[in-house]
Amino acid sequence: MFDAIVPTYDLLNRIISLGMDGGWRKQALEVCLRDSPMSVIDLGTGTGDLALMLERTAPPDLHVIGADFSVSMLRSASCRSRRQGASFHLTAADAANLPFDRDSVDAIVTAFTLRNVPDLGGALRSAARVLKPRGRLVILDMTPVGWGPLARAFRFYFHAIVPLIGRLISRHPFAYTYLPRSVDSFPAAPELANMISQSGFENVTYSKLGMGSIALHTGTKRA
Repeated sequence: MFDAIVPTYDLLNRIISLGMDGGWRKQALEVCLRDSPMSVIDLGTGTGDLALMLERTAPPDLHVIGADFSVSMLRSASCRSRRQGASFHLTAADAANLPFDRDSVDAIVTAFTLRNVPDLGGALRSAARVLKPRGRLVILDMTPVGWGPLARAFRFYFHAIVPLIGRLISRHPFAYTYLPRSVDSFPAAPELANMISQSGFENVTYSKLGMGSIALHTGTKRA
């Protein structure tokens, strides 16, 4: 499915988020760079949005690795990287079994990815394995909303309008019907924070963005 929507992926991210996803990603990167890491994995790099933002905002000696399971997404990220003169590295990777050495990376940042990973617990444990002690994990993703007036309006937009927009632009019959279902089945922000803590992290915190529809989690690997 993700291979099929590569050509319109970035455009639809901007449209569906009403242009706000760039600001959310920027906030995630600010948290990621808080401890001045020397190496960062952009997990679920997709077409390379976060990796490119890292290269623009971080020190020039930062080693950036974009990892994704979709080969088509990686091809797109590689093309963007060459066009923009970026130098980040790309690798195919399963989030639940990252192909990196234990205690080898300073930070991992992931945006709108873990919601699509079948083995969420495995992905969190894999991140803990490859991070150095006190290394930082940053997760930006959608989160289930409540049932207040704003939440009901959001549910209507997300369940009725977003799939229609996605189908019209991507020409994919169900990719953006799957999106709201993936959010509804994803752990709520407090539950995800607890899962992160149980996977080897401490100082786990989260904040809500996008009128409560987005959660930004962070934690550091236990020494």
